[in-house]
Amino acid sequence: MFLDLNIPWPEVTPLQAYAHLTPILKLCATLGYDVVALNATVTTTKGAKDFLQRFMTIDIFEKLVLENPKLKILKRVTLALSDASPHQNIAQLVEDGWQIIAVCPRTEKQLQSCASALDVDIICIDTTQRLPYVLRHKPVCSAVARGVRFEITYSSAVTGNAKQCIANASMLFRASRNRGIIVSSGVRSCQGLRAPMDIANLVSLWGLKTSAAVNSISSIPEEAATQGILRAKSAKQTIIPMVTLDKSSELKLPPSKKLKKQ
Repeated sequence: MFLDLNIPWPEVTPLQAYAHLTPILKLCATLGYDVVALNATVTTTKGAKDFLQRFMTIDIFEKLVLENPKLKILKRVTLALSDASPHQNIAQLVEDGWQIIAVCPRTEKQLQSCASALDVDIICIDTTQRLPYVLRHKPVCSAVARGVRFEITYSSAVTGNAKQCIANASMLFRASRNRGIIVSSGVRSCQGLRAPMDIANLVSLWGLKTSAAVNSISSIPEEAATQGILRAKSAKQTIIPMVTLDKSSELKLPPSKKLKKQ
């Protein structure tokens, strides 16, 4: 199973967003992706709710889901933290219907806070510009140990500043010891989208181990997506013993075991 957990939802009218995303989603299915996440980038939890009302309306989202039966389409929100960012209410994001929750820290202090305490699925590392801090092994691996994954996007390497993208990605690979890495597209057009194994080959050239490169587009993003869905289900007080992401249904449960007669 191949996943792309970062297809940006544009801040345009819902109908314009539908026209923009339709060819991208169809190409994702053609290239072999099974699960994609439509991503809204905001600065506050209130902004996330406004985004749903103004841009990612439920009727347009459901229309995209119905027209792409080969894809499992998820809702994702990314909080782009700033120096003045207040404490974020993650529980409110879950209540609003977001299935995957990510953060993009701008400072080393924010990174340490996100890595140690914040209940999120993904920490995004900006690959478009030089990071104002150094990624260190201790905070990165402590986040991975508690189930948080780190994401880079390859779109800037394809359409923009490839040198800076590779430098930031390589620093993350070293700090994480090749663990807990997600590689997503972040593309805003069909021209920047690449097939899953092409991406695995690309990031292996940047320094990621071959096995970790394949996992970065398959098992690792699947773990992050499943974790997010489980959080959303738990918020609705649904008890689920085990989950496996499946494109034909939101959650796939194991068969129940029969009780042994005493």
